[in-house]
Amino acid sequence: MQQHNPPTDIIPYDGNAIKAILAAAKRLAPRERAERRRRGRPPKYETWKLAALCAIKAPLNITFKRTAELAPLIVGASPSPATIHRARVKLKDWAMEAAAKAAGNPDLPVADSTGIPHRRKGRHFKIHFLYDVRSDLVIAATATPGPTADYQGYQKLLHSVPEKSVVLADSAYFGRSNFEKTLERDALLLAKPRRPPRRGRRRGWAAKYERIFEALRHLYRRRSEGERFCSRLKARLRRALKYQLVESADAFVKWLFLALNVERIATGKAGA
Repeated sequence: MQQHNPPTDIIPYDGNAIKAILAAAKRLAPRERAERRRRGRPPKYETWKLAALCAIKAPLNITFKRTAELAPLIVGASPSPATIHRARVKLKDWAMEAAAKAAGNPDLPVADSTGIPHRRKGRHFKIHFLYDVRSDLVIAATATPGPTADYQGYQKLLHSVPEKSVVLADSAYFGRSNFEKTLERDALLLAKPRRPPRRGRRRGWAAKYERIFEALRHLYRRRSEGERFCSRLKARLRRALKYQLVESADAFVKWLFLALNVERIATGKAGA
């Protein structure tokens, strides 16, 4: 197989990160079936090449047209902008699975969210994510409309909560439903309890949960490290998004976090 070394003087991105993304795409991308049972012509481009282009496009925040122009320099192929766009949507779940594999099996993730501005005034999206404070890598993420509550966004990430882990979250995630659903994943949700009603006191389940929280408060103090990750994320998103559909923003988020995970591993910053 011919090796392609992308020129870093043309592509404004870390050369080691690009090579790591290409290697990860070759190793982890879905394999093509040896025997095709359906009609039609076979795929023109290898899956790993399209996956690598999608992963490199996200942190650069460039257009599909510009990505197609850089494609011959990166993967030695020339897919159209429409082909890259279809691959980005089709492979977005794979991108998140690959990002989770890069994070390993963390035991102290943080559940948090942050808003993303939109070019249209009054419109914005929200990113919900699980972030490992020990390795500085993202486990799972999704994009939702701006008004979505953190409590609801967390439920979209429940299937990605690692087993035997303690999930740290603020009071927006507090609730018996989220707590019990996390227990079903063989994990513990450690969310700061909300204040009781004025002149009231906690009773029943809330009182028992508060005792658990106080016993594990020393772990909860590490939740602030997730806030620092939000700052780094906003620094990478220098430009507001122009996507009209939540599905498009969700695909962008998943590819971005895959690229960030691979970049931090390649540059030796994971767990630093």
